[in-house]
Amino acid sequence: GRALKQAPEERYHFAEEMLADVTQLVDALRPYRADLASVTYDAFVCYKHGDVDSEAALTLQRALENYRAPRGVAESRKPFRRVFVDEGELSSCADFGQQIREALKNAGWLIVICSEDTPLSPWVQLEIETFLEYHDRSRILAVLTGGNEKISFPPQLRQGGEVLAADARGESTREIMKNLRGN
Repeated sequence: GRALKQAPEERYHFAEEMLADVTQLVDALRPYRADLASVTYDAFVCYKHGDVDSEAALTLQRALENYRAPRGVAESRKPFRRVFVDEGELSSCADFGQQIREALKNAGWLIVICSEDTPLSPWVQLEIETFLEYHDRSRILAVLTGGNEKISFPPQLRQGGEVLAADARGESTREIMKNLRGN
């Protein structure tokens, strides 16, 4: 606005003045960058976005972060302090792909929520492949929310042989969420 003022004395007099204001404006408009390179996650929940699996991911995140192990069972009473779910964690992130890579690199476990549509998701497949770049296959857990083991597991999970999965399947979304919280 200042550059287009009608009165010459109200306009910029030097290019450096205008550059400083433009630089400040560009910085203000730059999306917030959540730097996940320094954040460690106990687990990363991988899923195909959809009504049931998105809700299952958030339910699982809350259940794990609030879980307290019985005395003497685990090294820590809270084995999962921070669980990554991409809903909300990166909502205003400019470099989404790089941040997902950093979160996968810094996660101790990959938990894949599996249903009939999961093998069709290129994003789920990419997240599994990226996790395997940094971690052993034994650090991947599966949760079955729909379908069966023949149609619901992505090919990257089946490559290592038999896949063991927690079974949270149910007749309704409500029953699936109850199985996730209770089991």
